[in-house]
Amino acid sequence: MDRAASTDYRHVPTGTLAVLAQRLGKVFASPATWYRESQRASR
Repeated sequence: MDRAASTDYRHVPTGTLAVLAQRLGKVFASPATWYRESQRASR
């Protein structure tokens, strides 16, 4: 979830991040999972 916590991708919606990660073959997680994990990372 480095992308979810990265300031480089902060402007990108979580759903778009999930699709990007899937296309890159990095992570296979739903947008809801990305949102939940990004909330945990920002604490």
